[in-house]
Amino acid sequence: LFSVGTKIATDHRSRLGADKFEQFQILKHMWQDSIVDRAASNSSTTQEVSLEEFKELLSLHKDLVEWDQSEDKNCKMVTA
Repeated sequence: LFSVGTKIATDHRSRLGADKFEQFQILKHMWQDSIVDRAASNSSTTQEVSLEEFKELLSLHKDLVEWDQSEDKNCKMVTA
């Protein structure tokens, strides 16, 4: 149970205190088989994406940014 404690008991994490450290170790032992490694599962599956699908969104985004900037200019002119 506590053989992996050296991974947790680093200088950076040593401020946990004995009670919290023990609780953390117990939780880690209880959850070790149920925690999913998302990084490993995501890297094992890849999805091909076509950038053509996003060109329209990019164009729309640029239009909205221009509109927003023009609205800001109009508001500044009105309040000045």
